[in-house]
Formats: sequence, C-alpha cells, structure tokens
Amino acid sequence: MLNENLEIEANQEKLTENSSENQEIQEFDELEKLKYLSLEDLIIHSIQLFKNQLPVEIKKQIQLIHRIIDGKKQIDFDEKKELFVTSGGNTIDFHYKNPIFDSFYTHYFDYKKKLSDHYHSIKKEEKENYEKKLVLVQKLKELYQSNTINKDLFSTYKNIKTEWNSLGKVHVENHITLNENYHHHLRNFYAFLEVNRELQNKLFEENLAERKKLIDRAKLLIDEPDIQKALHEINLISKIWRTTNPLLEKENRITTEEFRVIFNKVIERKKELLLIQEEEQKKNLILKNECLEK
Repeated sequence: MLNENLEIEANQEKLTENSSENQEIQEFDELEKLKYLSLEDLIIHSIQLFKNQLPVEIKKQIQLIHRIIDGKKQIDFDEKKELFVTSGGNTIDFHYKNPIFDSFYTHYFDYKKKLSDHYHSIKKEEKENYEKKLVLVQKLKELYQSNTINKDLFSTYKNIKTEWNSLGKVHVENHITLNENYHHHLRNFYAFLEVNRELQNKLFEENLAERKKLIDRAKLLIDEPDIQKALHEINLISKIWRTTNPLLEKENRITTEEFRVIFNKVIERKKELLLIQEEEQKKNLILKNECLEK
C-alpha cells in the first residue's frame, strides 16, 4: 500500500512537472512571435493587452514588447537625427517626436502605475496576514500553557484553525518561520490534550452530572401546581443549561434532546395558564356585574 501511494504521488508530481513544462514552452512560443511583429502591430497588440488583461498577467509580454519598442525607437531617433544633421541642422536644435511611440508609452506608464499599486496592495495584505497569524500563534500557545481544560477550549482551537486556514499568504521571508512556529505549538497543544486525557474525562463526567441535575430539576416543573412559577423556573434553568460545559458527542446529543422535550412540555403549560387566567377574568366580570346590579 505504501509503495502504491508513493507511486501515485510520483505520477502526480510528474504530471504537474509536465504541465508546467508545457505551459513554459507555450509562453516561450508566444513571446518569440512578438519579435517578428511590425511596430504598428506590436503597439496595437500591447494596447489590447493593457485594456483587456490585468497588469500582473501580462508582465512578461510587456517587458519584452517594451525592450523591442525601446530598440526600435532608438533606431528611429538615430535615423531622424542623422537626417536632420546631414540636412544642415545643428545637433543642439534637434527635437524628436513620434506619435506612434507616444501612444505606446502613454499606456505603458499607466500599466507601470497599476502594476506598482498591485504589488503595494499585495505587500500590505501580506503584512496584515502576518500580523494576524502572529496573534493566532500566540492564542494557540496560550491554549496549552494555561494548563486548563474548559468549555471554550475546543471551540477556541477550532476558531484559531479556521481563521488560520482562511488567511492569505505572508511574505516569503516570514513564511517558513511562521509556519514552523504554528505547527510547533499545534503539536504541543495535541500533546497537552493527550497528557490531560484523564482530566478531560473527569471533566466530562462532572459536566454530565451537572446536566442531569438540571434535567431532574426541570422534570419537577411538569407537574408544578404553580404554573407561573414553573414557567419562570424553566427559563432560569434554560439559561444555566446554555452555560454548561461540553460533553462527549453521544452524551451531549442525548442530554440535549431530553432537556428539549422537558422544556417544551413545561412551556406548553403556558396555554393552561392562559385558560386559567381567562376563567378568572370571566368570574371577576360576573362578580363585578352582580355588584352593579345590587
């Protein structure tokens, strides 16, 4: 089985490598084609890229196009300058301008700004992610260093893990150290749970006993003569129930369902109370009318 898994992993790596190689070859071919375009076609192609794609997606193409156009511009500059001088002009009076090149550079400088903004945004996001992840590492560390197992322990751990996985990248220079710290404290947390398994089981037993006491207390309210008192008491018990500590999944499911049934039975007595109150109102109305008749 181990050999099969290793073979599968090796094949997957090979497929990934082949896919990357094919992509690189395709990119190389596309870049090579740019070298044979005319100046006008090259500028039209670049402007289409500027308008239709994100700056980071066209970086390689634009870098090559920029080098090609810079070279063509230099050749055009030299030719026009030589023509100006050979026509009797003074070098110091020569002024160069070519609208074809200007159209490219207008878009190019806008592209450079967008690309710079993009990298600035990434840098800012990576810094924020790094700071947030440092806080999570500290929280994870405190979970086991507090040497306490309570009702919030597992939900806190789950929240830390969920938030960690939801956060994006950090800068490459911080990535390795940060991840090593996180997994170091994660291993320590698991070790803490293993060492405290006996304590954890004892805590679950105490929590179960506490819930059973609340269930027994709630059962008495089903037949409590004073319905108003029963309704008030069940609401108090319900608030206490919501603050009880965690149980093993099976016990948690059983006790929660048992309490839910009892709670609903007591709450149903509200209808009984309303009927009693309605009867009392009728009796009071009759007595009031009788007094008026006298």
